Amino acid sequence: MFTPIVKLFLISTIFLVLQSPAQEVQLTHDPYDHFFPKFSPDGDWIVYTRVVATGDTMLYKISSNGGDEILMSIDSVSHFNPEWSHDGSWICYEKRDSTGFMQVYKIRNDGADEQAMTSFSVDHSIPRFSPDGVWIAYYRRVEEIGYQIFKVSANGGEEIHLADFQHSCNAPSWSPNGEWILFQERDSVLSSNVGVWRLYKVASEGGQEIRLTNAAALHEGPHWSPDGLWIVYEYRQPIVGGYSQIYRVSADGGEEIPLTSGESVHESPRWSPDGLWIAYERRGSPYDRRQIYRIPWTGGEEIPVTTNDYSNHYRPRWSPDGKWIVYIRYDENRKFQIYKSAVSPTIIEHDKILPSKITLEQNYPNPFNAETLIRFSLPQREHVKLELYDMIGRKMILLLNEVMVQGKHERWFPGEGLSSGIYYYRLNVEGRCETKRLVILK
Repeated sequence: MFTPIVKLFLISTIFLVLQSPAQEVQLTHDPYDHFFPKFSPDGDWIVYTRVVATGDTMLYKISSNGGDEILMSIDSVSHFNPEWSHDGSWICYEKRDSTGFMQVYKIRNDGADEQAMTSFSVDHSIPRFSPDGVWIAYYRRVEEIGYQIFKVSANGGEEIHLADFQHSCNAPSWSPNGEWILFQERDSVLSSNVGVWRLYKVASEGGQEIRLTNAAALHEGPHWSPDGLWIVYEYRQPIVGGYSQIYRVSADGGEEIPLTSGESVHESPRWSPDGLWIAYERRGSPYDRRQIYRIPWTGGEEIPVTTNDYSNHYRPRWSPDGKWIVYIRYDENRKFQIYKSAVSPTIIEHDKILPSKITLEQNYPNPFNAETLIRFSLPQREHVKLELYDMIGRKMILLLNEVMVQGKHERWFPGEGLSSGIYYYRLNVEGRCETKRLVILK
């Protein structure tokens, strides 16, 4: 599979026809709540959990074209968070044991040969197969610390503690090459006693954690790009209340890049299989219904996938060929059912998705009093310096000095401590410079 960057060189400009959002297709109809739908790797099946008459949540699958719901569970106990192995032969999930704790299980894709992977008397959550199918990662409660990241052999055995030993962690996911495990970590607390969750990764064999995001914000629901170079996630600041946006960050950490903006809640981002799009839930005012949207991975216009205002739409997941998005929403009887919508072709001018050269834009506003915004673009990952000079060439302030990823960037400059006058801001990228003039009026 080509990465998005390679595709841009292979296809200089491709135009596709813009179409309206597709009609929703209802896949399930039994009068019970359905949760966690996931396409199989070949796209033929969708696995999920469903409430039954006893009140338990059982494991099911259904053809991706709809039809009869096929029961996979053996025992009438609660099942949650199913996930396919990458070859589609197994499904792992959480299942409540006889003592009331959630354990990690796996079962064959035909519903046979269920096996318990864990047995320690604590809750185990969100199991995920490694790309090679050899391991299953998950998070598990550790006394006096909170939840921690573990893995276990897909054949069972000793549970291996990977991270962190100090803070509560959750939501593990494997990098596409299987070398890293990404997770959320509650690594600090604000004065309001609200936890700050940031993104970290740890080598799949364990070792030193690497922090990927730095802002004092909620970072949640991270998802790897198909090429493993980027991570997309929900960003909420302030953490309590307010709106959340979709951000991305390099898999090596660094600048957090906003993809969405405005007075809306954006959640549950998921990368498309070709790496060009990100799907997510979006809600505007408290009275708006959640809809499924998508946006180019570099940012831009938010495009609705669903438009049915009858009910909220939750947890989008792409089909392996990228032609469908599956999700859950209420039906007319207020039961969560599984639906899918086709992803309509959309105009994309590929040679404009990523910058092809270094550019430095004029600051705005200009002149300014309190603060101004400086924007620039990079055609590749570079070491960047952004400096401010006075009229006679004296360097006044170093605004930026770091390695930054390919794409569009922006920095707010407050202008504090500087008198009115004409100044110059210079972008220096590995010896190549661009300069613009700005004016401060106080």
